Amino acid sequence: MRKFILPVSLVGFICGCATTSPVTPLGADKYIVSAYHTQDASTAADKYCNGQGKKILVTNISRETNTSWASVIFRCLSPDDPEYLRDYQKTPPETIIKQRRR
Repeated sequence: MRKFILPVSLVGFICGCATTSPVTPLGADKYIVSAYHTQDASTAADKYCNGQGKKILVTNISRETNTSWASVIFRCLSPDDPEYLRDYQKTPPETIIKQRRR
């Protein structure tokens, strides 16, 4: 009996670490997805938008304090959407400010 319990509990532990919640709509073109790791949540969000032929615009990433669980709030925008272009095609600043400490 003990030989059976250990493999089953180990499989449950491994599967529990790799879970990702379904993408949930929050409003017009705005969604949330949660996963055990931030990278997994970001990947799921990106795949969701790519599946619609749109680009991802992440608006918020939050992490639980005591765990590695993370939530990503994002929007799916068309590649020619002004909001997408504004955020991703910014030009670098022409003026660089240097801080001198005395």
